[in-house]
Amino acid sequence: MSTYRILKEIGPDIVIGMGGYASLNPIIGAILLGIPRALHEQNVIPGLANRFLAPFVDRIFVSFPKSRYLPKKKVVYTGLPLREEFYNVDYEDRNTGRTTIIVIGGSQGARRINEIILEMLENRLVDGINFIHITGHREFNRLRDRISRITYPFYNVYSYREDIWNLYKEADIAISRSGASSVIELATVKLPAILIPYEGAGGHQFYNAKWLEETGGAVVLRQDELSASILAKMILEIVNSERLAQMKRAVASLALPNAGYLLAKEISKLLSGGI
Repeated sequence: MSTYRILKEIGPDIVIGMGGYASLNPIIGAILLGIPRALHEQNVIPGLANRFLAPFVDRIFVSFPKSRYLPKKKVVYTGLPLREEFYNVDYEDRNTGRTTIIVIGGSQGARRINEIILEMLENRLVDGINFIHITGHREFNRLRDRISRITYPFYNVYSYREDIWNLYKEADIAISRSGASSVIELATVKLPAILIPYEGAGGHQFYNAKWLEETGGAVVLRQDELSASILAKMILEIVNSERLAQMKRAVASLALPNAGYLLAKEISKLLSGGI
């Protein structure tokens, strides 16, 4: 059944595209049927689908305050809605003992980051720091033997944790990719970060990372500059100086919008004809 026929059959009050090619047909169908329509753009640099559809929608909701290449009159900065648990992480109640770093590479894992972390620990380029390492399912299976040989005493590894907010509570700083949801999660839980953007997908992760870096809550390390020794040096420079406290203060001062509430409010406006 075509998207047009499905929309005609169910008669939605509004159609919201969340980006990617899957948004194209529903938004085009909504145009043909005269249904109110909106987009949500997660990244600072919008994807091709949202750029193409932008002229044909009534409103564009964005996750970052400086999203680019979209018609300003249609843009509303709502932020990115997250699970409730992320809003309940108390950054002031973190463990004040041994410095803890959480390493995350997204649900699929980040091969280069995983390999660098293991190399760093195998060669003891850092010492006395807790590491919580989330590898991703596929990467965990690939690296299982190598992980089993790690003798670094302060190393906890998981293939995946759905309740990642509980691990954020234990951390002082994150090492992460900079997809939109990762960056917004870190900003929401007030956790400073070393961000290593994925270089594919049009390079949009770099601009997400730069947003958090410009607030003072992160530092960006490009993947083409990444090595175990460089990452270890950066970690030690941050945790053994006032820099970590400065980053914590910067990210703690961020005033993010109540994304769920604002989205509901703006959608209600559209449904009442307030275009």
